[in-house]
Formats: sequence, C-alpha cells, structure tokens
Amino acid sequence: MGTTVALLSNEALFKPLSSINLGSAENINLNPFPYLGLAAAFAIGYFPEVAIRSLITKSKFRGYKKENKSFYEMYTTTPVEIIDGIDTEIRDRLADYHIKSVQNLAAANPLMLFVETPYGVYQIMDWVAQAQLCCSTGPSSLVRLWGLGIRTIFDLERVIFDQDVREEGLIEQVGRVLLANHILANPSDDSVAKTIISHETCVANIKLRLNDPHIHRLRQIYIMVGNTIGENNRRFPDRYR
Repeated sequence: MGTTVALLSNEALFKPLSSINLGSAENINLNPFPYLGLAAAFAIGYFPEVAIRSLITKSKFRGYKKENKSFYEMYTTTPVEIIDGIDTEIRDRLADYHIKSVQNLAAANPLMLFVETPYGVYQIMDWVAQAQLCCSTGPSSLVRLWGLGIRTIFDLERVIFDQDVREEGLIEQVGRVLLANHILANPSDDSVAKTIISHETCVANIKLRLNDPHIHRLRQIYIMVGNTIGENNRRFPDRYR
C-alpha cells in the first residue's frame, strides 16, 4: 500500500511540474527542487495512512467522517524511553512488536514479551509495572513519585495496603502528587507540598487507579513469581495471596 501511494503521489503531484511543454522546443521546468518530489513521495509512502487521512480531511467528499485536528495538538504520545532501563536501542526492538508508546507497554503481556524478545522476565515485569504507573499518573507526576520511592504501580498499591509501609503522612504526600494537576492551575514542587487533600480522598483515588485488568494480570504474575522464589520474597500483602 505504501509503495502504491508513493508512486501515485509522485506521478500526480510532482512529476507534472518537472516538465511542461508549451509548444516550443524547450520544456519549462516549474519545479526548482527536482528531488523534493521524490523525498515527499518517500514520506507519503512511509506513512500512507496519514497521507490518505489528510487527503480525505481536506477534501469536500460527502459521507466521510472527518477528523478534528485540534485533538492531535492537545494530546501527545509518551515515548517508552521514560521508563527506567529502556534506551533508544531497546525502544527500536520493542517497536518491532508494536510497542511504540508507554500505553502499548502498559497493556502488553509480559510473558509474551519474554518469549518474543531477548530480555529477562523480571526486567520486562518491571518495565510493564513502570509503564502502568506512568499511564495512570502521567509523566510529570511520575517523576515526583520517584522521589517518594514509588517506581511501579505496585509500589503505589503497597502505600495503602501493605501494613509494613502504610503511613498516613506518606499517603497524603502521594495524594498531593496524584491530584495536584487537577487542583492547581500551575503545579510546582512548592505548591504541591502546600496542597491539602483529605486522607480518604487519597486512598480512594489510589484504589481507583488500581482497578484495571492489565494491572490485575500483572499482579497475578508477580504473585506466582513470589510464591516460586520463597515466602520471604513475596511482594504483596495477605489480601492478594
């Protein structure tokens, strides 16, 4: 499909400009950049869906539901490099398995990635758990949570369920980070620290973020691994055993 779109676009849009015969012996070249057409055709062929979507959006065809371009400017994709342990080389490898953003990684099956990629199962489980936390909190809140020792979605879970680490002050600090973007117009470290959020609100918000089927699946894998390597290495409280 990409090759076809590239050839058609080059023939229809750029090649007619390269040589126009006005009835004289000399042809007039209206294209000052003769190789621009080839470069544009390559780009169109590399992203054929984008080219076709843009053509339909700009056309006056009836019966087509056109897209609102303003939404593309409002929302952005978070690259997987934000995950601790993933660099550009690993990102390119994961892209071969259709994992091109943090959301793709958060919804991925860790066991399938372990089978299909050269990376270890523990490493992949950690990446997916980090990605799920990033999808739930957003990149800016994720960085603040790192300062509280919360790297994965299950660290966030332990804050309210694990009696060994449960502490009201920590829960309120986490709640400020999670909800500051929705309460403050321009959140900063100082403004987040001064934000007052009730303890019940913090706990309820964390529970809301944990109710996700991808998180439940990853938790089951974590529990199976913990039962295999020994009771002292179990990560989750008794309510999940």
